[in-house]
Amino acid sequence: MSSINTDIRLMTRKRGNTMIYNNDERYNSSGCKDITAYRALRSVKKQERRELIQKLKELANHHGYDIISIIRLREIEHYDDAE
Repeated sequence: MSSINTDIRLMTRKRGNTMIYNNDERYNSSGCKDITAYRALRSVKKQERRELIQKLKELANHHGYDIISIIRLREIEHYDDAE
C-alpha cells in the first residue's frame, strides 16, 4: 500500500442527528472535489495493481504455471480508523 493511500480518511458531515460517512476519494477532507488528487491516487493504485499482477505471473512461472485468464483484484477495505 502506498503512503498516499493510508492518509485518506473517511469524511463526515452531519445531516440532522446522523453522521454520514463519505469514502469517495474524489473529495478532500473539507468535502470539496479534488480531481487532481483523485487522479493521482488512481494512478498510484493502478501501478500497484500492475506490479502485483507481474509478481503473480513471475510466481506462477517459477512454479511451472502460466496464468491464462484475466486476474481480477479487489482492494480489501479496512476500518481501523472507525474504531
